[in-house]
Order: sequence, then C-alpha cells, then structure tokens
Amino acid sequence: MAAFYVLLNHARGFLWVGGESLQAAGTLGALNLFDQVWVALNQLTRLGHEAVILFFVHSGFAIAYSLSRSRGVTGFYQRRFVRLYPTYVVGLLWAYLVLWIATMLVPEFFDGLYRFGAYGRFPDELREFTPAAVLKNLFYIPTVPFIPQFWSLPHEVIFYLAAPLYMRCPRAYVGVSLALAVVGLTVGAHANFVVQHVFVYNGFFAVGVLLFLNWERVSMAMRDIPRWAVLGAIGVGFVVSVVLSRHLGTPNRVTEWIAAVVSVVALAKFAQVEMKSRPLKLLGEASYSLYVTHVATVILVLCLFHAITGFAPPIETPWFWPIAIPFALAVAYLAYWAVEAPCRRYLQRLRDRAAVTAA
Repeated sequence: MAAFYVLLNHARGFLWVGGESLQAAGTLGALNLFDQVWVALNQLTRLGHEAVILFFVHSGFAIAYSLSRSRGVTGFYQRRFVRLYPTYVVGLLWAYLVLWIATMLVPEFFDGLYRFGAYGRFPDELREFTPAAVLKNLFYIPTVPFIPQFWSLPHEVIFYLAAPLYMRCPRAYVGVSLALAVVGLTVGAHANFVVQHVFVYNGFFAVGVLLFLNWERVSMAMRDIPRWAVLGAIGVGFVVSVVLSRHLGTPNRVTEWIAAVVSVVALAKFAQVEMKSRPLKLLGEASYSLYVTHVATVILVLCLFHAITGFAPPIETPWFWPIAIPFALAVAYLAYWAVEAPCRRYLQRLRDRAAVTAA
C-alpha cells in the first residue's frame, strides 16, 4: 500500500491538469462517458498528501520499535544514516540528471510557453537550480527542481534525530505532542516549517509511538475483527477523504487525521501478516527508492513523450500514465538494487556481528 501511494503522491498534481482541461471544456454532464470516467479516476490521485501521513505514523511506530531493541544511540544513528542517506543522494542526482536532459530535449518547457499546471512551475524551478540550492538539499532543505515529494523528508529527519530523546519518556512525548496537535487544529499551523512540524506533523509520529506503546492491547482487539470489515472501513476512509479533499482542498486537517486513523487500523490488523507475493514484497522493499526517484522519472518520460510525439502538453492523454508508471518502477528497482539493497545487506552484517559479539 505504501508503494502504491508513492505513485499517487505526485501523480495527483499532474493528472489534475487533465481534469482542469476537461472542466474548461464544459460541465461533467456534457462530457462523454470516457471523459467522465477519466475525471473520476483523477479524483483517486488527490490523496498524495494524506499518503505521507501514513508514512509518518508508520515511521513513529517503526522507530519506537527499533529503539526498544537498540543497544545504543550511536548504532541507531548509524543504521538510520546508512539506510536512508545514500538512497536520498541517488534521488537528488537522478533529479539533477533529468533536469539537464529536459533542458536539452524540450527547452520549450522552460521558456514559459506553457503557463498552467505542472508546466507553469518549470521555468521557476530552473531559476532555483543554483549551487546554494544543491548544497541545501544535501542537508535536507528541498529546493532543487523535480523533487517536490521531498518536502516530507526534513520532518522525518528531525523525528529520527530527536527520537532517542523522545523514547526516554515516550508517554510524556506522546502526551505533549498530541496536545500540541490539538492546539494546531485551532490555529494557522501551516505558516512555516517549524510551526508545521511542532503543531501538525510531529503529532502523526506520536500516533505511531502511541500505537507501539499499546501494541498488545490494540492488536488483540483488531484480531477478532474480520478482515473484510477492516478493509471495508479503510475503503470508506479513502472515499470520504477523496470527497472531503475536493471540497476542503489538500492539505487539510480532517483528511490528515482520517489518514492517521487508517494507518493505525492497517498496522494493527496487517503488520504481522506475512507477504507471500514476491513481486508485492519487492515493491514494498523498494518503496523508498520509488519515493525518491518517481517524480523525476515521470518528468523524464513526459519530456521523451513530448519530443517523440509532438503533443503539447501530452500529460492530458490518459494513456500517458500506463507508460510512465512502468518506467518509474524500473528506475526505482535499479536504484534499489544499486544502492538500497547493498545498504540493507551491510546493516544485516552489522546486526549479525553484534549478535555474535553479544553471544
């Protein structure tokens, strides 16, 4: 599920360009059946922001679990660095390469010819590509083009850095964080990064930690609920979030907290279920590589599509995405096998060595 939402995270922004063009052509009732289906499918991509909330809750749970088994803070930081940073740098380098290819292949995307939707951002993003911006990105300050999905990573990094301190008094951390999140519901908490982290997004990490602290009780309660009922509840949450995001916009607090509840329910019911499908298991393992590379890959396919076909803009064609998604998966798998998988093997060797030493 996480990997699926990675693709939705940025696809929603691009697909909405097509939805706007259809709306400009007339009311929904005036569209043919194909166009109506296309508009409906477009709405399924509106929850990219909420998908990130799922990651935040899962991260809070996973980091609390990891620290409960950790033998020291230094080892925890070492594992987080090896697990995340090399793949992050690969995502940056891939975005830089795609930017260079795009400016050579389709310079018209960067001269202001198309001033709507995703295309309207290209000229501004090119101007922001400076040495200072590249340096900032190395320290998790996203400014370089073609990595808009990286907005969530600084929040993750801050939580990772502070987690050993939080876990000294986890219940106090959860109580304070959720209290601040309640305050954030009543104030303009999307003002700047610090306010966002303290009053909004840190609360979702705290939800994951709270689930870890009450894991036995919650998982036992969910064990007696039929799987079909849980999947139905998750489906209802998804549909309600789609409807609300259309009326309230995204991000909004209501759908964010629906996503948090869905994440808790999914974890409590399915976290201990073994994934038997090898392709789906691999997709889950490579989801981080997919997250850091997919936007740049989609833009590269967009540029190639435009250069070959001459369609302007080609993103409005429904058959673009069946082409783009396999390319995004292919690049993600290459990044996974080249960087992320070796890092995982290295960490496994460290764990094995530590186990031998302890014995």
